[in-house]
Amino acid sequence: MYRQLTKEDRLRIYQGLNRNENLSEIGRAIGKDRSTIAREIKRNREAKAGTSASQGRKCARKKDECPVHGACGGICIRKDCRSCEKACGPECQQFIAYECPRLKAAPYVCNGCSRRGRCDAEKHVYDPNGADESSSARRSESRSGYSMDEDEVLRLNGVLSEGVSKGQSIHNIILSHGGEEAFGYSERTIYRYVDAGIFPDVRNIDLVRKVRYRPRRKSGSQAVKVDKKCRIGRTHEDFQAYMAQHPGTAVVQMDTVEGRKGGPCLLTIHSTVAKLMLAFVRERNDSASVIAAFDWIEQAIGPSLFYRLFPVILTDNGSEFSNPRAIEEEPHDRNILRTLVFYCHTGASFEKGACEVNHEFIRRIIPKGSDIPLSQPKISLMMSHINSYAREGLNGRSPYDLFSLIYGEETLQKLGIQRIPAREIILKPELLG
Repeated sequence: MYRQLTKEDRLRIYQGLNRNENLSEIGRAIGKDRSTIAREIKRNREAKAGTSASQGRKCARKKDECPVHGACGGICIRKDCRSCEKACGPECQQFIAYECPRLKAAPYVCNGCSRRGRCDAEKHVYDPNGADESSSARRSESRSGYSMDEDEVLRLNGVLSEGVSKGQSIHNIILSHGGEEAFGYSERTIYRYVDAGIFPDVRNIDLVRKVRYRPRRKSGSQAVKVDKKCRIGRTHEDFQAYMAQHPGTAVVQMDTVEGRKGGPCLLTIHSTVAKLMLAFVRERNDSASVIAAFDWIEQAIGPSLFYRLFPVILTDNGSEFSNPRAIEEEPHDRNILRTLVFYCHTGASFEKGACEVNHEFIRRIIPKGSDIPLSQPKISLMMSHINSYAREGLNGRSPYDLFSLIYGEETLQKLGIQRIPAREIILKPELLG
């Protein structure tokens, strides 16, 4: 009879890996097949940043193949950036992360490796506690969300938005398509989907009858995934493979900054090339608001510049990012890709570390647990101050200076970012009043 792995089983796997037992030996000890052990390890291994300053900075390029020099912008007497701990790493656009052969075949992790303490490559380890928590989270997630793929979301969005734009109710739209049986969804289900922010172009405020009633107060907001299979083809391994084939491609990191629980939140978009961050206030932390932000950006700066600024987006596994195709595809022509979305490993926020670090500036102005003002002009003002702040890592220049040098100052103005004189910069809560 099949049974899921227990915490004791995972502890035995961990002990076996540390003793360099092969997967068959570990499997026999807990009564499981070797393939089960392999899947468990690969599914739940975690990438670790480690404590060494050089960890994760090992490049797959040979020293004589490194074309980069002076990446930091300063005067350097070194032959190339490869020999510099500060310059050689994921921040370099030519960097290709070295992948240890031990991670490509059994045992798939660094547990039990005698070189683990002095290895500069990124490490993957199997931890029984983390594996058990991840397994519980996946079981919970599998029971949440909706059994629709991205194509079905887009199809329903088109049908509903066409009817709603004509002033029709959900009831009438379903009737005009042959009733609930022919439509495939009940009226109540469609209302739940709209309330969860599943559809990019249909919101509660757009509905004929629903705006007349004050919604019931809920104890907390429910995180809902649009498509539970959205990570297929968009994992961090897929991201690394794409970057290896397209070196030099600009990467944008995306995340959410929350204020008071259940209140407005921010969508943050960080350019790893220019080190500049954009932020957009959202009333709800759902996928529709994320899609709306990218649609606004493209409309503000034009498709050509959008493709140049956002070729690749790396984000985490939040439910608000679970409709990637609506972000990737042009809203007026779904056959045209405007960007590509990839996901970090679960719990590996350091894989988009540049974005996480930049959040520290936001937290100086909006401390954790504080209300985020539901005003985009105020948020744009905050980001103008943050982006005008000079950074030591940019040789005393600000992200505003670097971005305007690469993409032009007019682009920043279209995005609502202004230059703030150095002596007038405020990074405290009083900035927002």
